[in-house]
Amino acid sequence: MMYCAVPKIASSSWKHLFLIVGRYVGVNSKLNQNKLNTYASKVLPRFSHLKNKTEKEDVIELYLKFLFVRHPFSRVLSVFKNKLDPNTKFERASHWQRHLGMSIIKRYRKLDDYKKVARNVKKNYDLKFEEFVKYVGDPKLKPRNGHWNEVYGTCRPCAVSYNFIGKIETMTTDVEYLMKKTKLADDYKFPSMSLSSPTNSSGKKTMESYYQNIPVQDLQNLYRRYTLDFKLFGYPKPDFVNGKIVPD
Repeated sequence: MMYCAVPKIASSSWKHLFLIVGRYVGVNSKLNQNKLNTYASKVLPRFSHLKNKTEKEDVIELYLKFLFVRHPFSRVLSVFKNKLDPNTKFERASHWQRHLGMSIIKRYRKLDDYKKVARNVKKNYDLKFEEFVKYVGDPKLKPRNGHWNEVYGTCRPCAVSYNFIGKIETMTTDVEYLMKKTKLADDYKFPSMSLSSPTNSSGKKTMESYYQNIPVQDLQNLYRRYTLDFKLFGYPKPDFVNGKIVPD
């Protein structure tokens, strides 16, 4: 199997499964998300590490290749809720907030307002979701980060013929199908998604409640950034005029 891991789409759960299958960790291992991802990056084989052209061609031709996707706006919301929301419980959130969060506040707020927050970040940090949306969709910046980079650029579905593309919106049935198809279900259970820092950001009501007050221009900028992900993976274009992020 060859898996293209995309952050914020249950990638930690898949890495956990592969660590178990490879006997790098036990079935009941209790690694936290950060340690699990660090360990996985060290021990799991990576396609980019293959130096032999023939070996790469064999992997592309013979291996079952898969990835998982999610609604682009849901993924952006998940990043915010997990790492940058002032109320997040993520154990390493302070690092994200002091660096990325504060840089966003500095960019989009008046200097005096920024200085007020900066005097005591732990107490005053209050990044708004609309500020994060403006930042990610800013056409002048187009900031890069693995947690919100476009899936088409990360996994190159136009260059690699994937055998299976699952969606987080249908995660349960898609995982069940893939586990049975690969016969992994005969010996293993798919690990709990708790290691992937779930934020419950895929529900239609949740998404629309967060996006409803964001300026249309910022929503359009965000959509333009992820246009190929929307089109390639079958997500309908949001109805910006009527405030329907996930059209009926």
